[in-house]
This record gives sequence, C-alpha cells and structure tokens, in this order.
Amino acid sequence: AVLSVAAGNGIASIMHQLGAAEIISGGQSMNPPVEAFIKVIEKGSAEQYIILPNNKNIIMAAEQTVNLADRGVSVVATKTVPQGITAMLNFDESLSSEENHLNMAKAAEIVHTAQVTFAARDSVFGGQKIKEGQYLGMEDGKITLVEDDLVNAAYRVTRRLVKKFGGSLITVFYGEEADENSANVLSARLQERFPNVEVNVINGGQPVYYFISSVE
Repeated sequence: AVLSVAAGNGIASIMHQLGAAEIISGGQSMNPPVEAFIKVIEKGSAEQYIILPNNKNIIMAAEQTVNLADRGVSVVATKTVPQGITAMLNFDESLSSEENHLNMAKAAEIVHTAQVTFAARDSVFGGQKIKEGQYLGMEDGKITLVEDDLVNAAYRVTRRLVKKFGGSLITVFYGEEADENSANVLSARLQERFPNVEVNVINGGQPVYYFISSVE
C-alpha cells in the first residue's frame, strides 16, 4: 500500500482517489515527525508500505521509518506534490513492492515543478532586492524570479520549465490563497503560449504555495 504526505484537502483527495491507502498531513513548514509515519503504518493492514514524502524536507524522516517500522517500508523520494501524484499514477497493486518502487521512482524523475509563494520578509536574491509580500517563482525548488503580479509569476516560471525541458502536459494546482478565476487566467495564457500542450486546472487547496504547476 502507499502512504502519501499531502498538504491541503484537494491534494489529499487526489491521492486517495489515485489509490493511496493512507495520508499524512504535511508539507512546506509542516514536516511530520518519524513517529507520525510509524503510527499510521503500524495501524494499517498492509504488509508493506511505499512512502511518498512529496517534499524534500520530509524525505529524511520518511527514510528513518524504514528501520523502525514493524513491517517492510520503502521510500520513493518525491520532492514535490506533482512528483508524488505521477508516482501514484504508476502504482500497480498487482506488482511487487520492489517493482512498484522502481516504476514510481522512474516516473517521478521526469516531472518538473513550478511553485509560487511569497516573500515573508525583505531580503536579497542574486543581487536583487526582494520586498516583503512580493511573489517568488521557483523551478524544482530553486527561486528563479521575483514578481509583483501573482498570475504573471506563475506564468513565467511555468513557461520557463516548459521551454527548458519540453512536455506534453501542464497541471496547475491552485492553493487556498489563490482562486479558480486566477487559475483559469493562468491556464488560458499557458494554453495560448503552448497550443500543443494539454493544460489542466485542479483545486489543490494547498497552503504556502498559491500555485503549483506540474510539467511533464
């Protein structure tokens, strides 16, 4: 069975729908402790679990579970929610844990993630002054641009990933501090820029990130 970390009701619901047996709440600035993983696993009915951390800061806690749980555990080291969702799409109950782990890890590796959050305080990035409240665009976890406009920040950072890596599918997850209208505006701009790419919009309900865009 799969145990997935998820931040936001929308993301948790998606993981459940895709077949995750257990969900632990967590994400950026909300790292679940090792004990939380152990408790869920030992209450579960599966003989083996595959954990999807979906955040680079949660991978270590998840990996500690391997030696502490009372049954078999492996970790597919997903660093973002889109990587976790793609890994989940490649889970097959009819296969062994080892086969699933390999397939899920391979699938997650080809997913690139754009994220938009805000600056919590004044700072400097790459010689550029960042003011508190400005929007920060991130590519696979690294800040690459600063913007005053939310939709423009999400558009630019997603566009950069598509231009850099290519792709046939963009999925936009909008968070609890964003709204469907903004997400649709973003989607329309991306669709216009990349007419041969499929663009989907999903209410992720995630905290911290206004938008998370999956490019694959």
